[in-house]
Amino acid sequence: MDKDKADLLSKIVDALYKKLVVLIPIAGGFGAYSISFFKQDNSIGYIFAIVFMFTSIAIFVSYTKLNATIKELESLKNG
Repeated sequence: MDKDKADLLSKIVDALYKKLVVLIPIAGGFGAYSISFFKQDNSIGYIFAIVFMFTSIAIFVSYTKLNATIKELESLKNG
């Protein structure tokens, strides 16, 4: 493999790792915030809780897809 291509893959993997580091606290924050809305006893709180829970799940799905992409790129870089 070209040295230039390996360097490019390395930079892409590093950028994706940085995105993963940012996504995990965001998903946790949305999840915790949705739990705080579930504790409220009004219908608006439940609506916000459901929205934040779906957002947290969507971020987690994005995290797993990015993680799979990173593993694939690392195998290309090493192989």
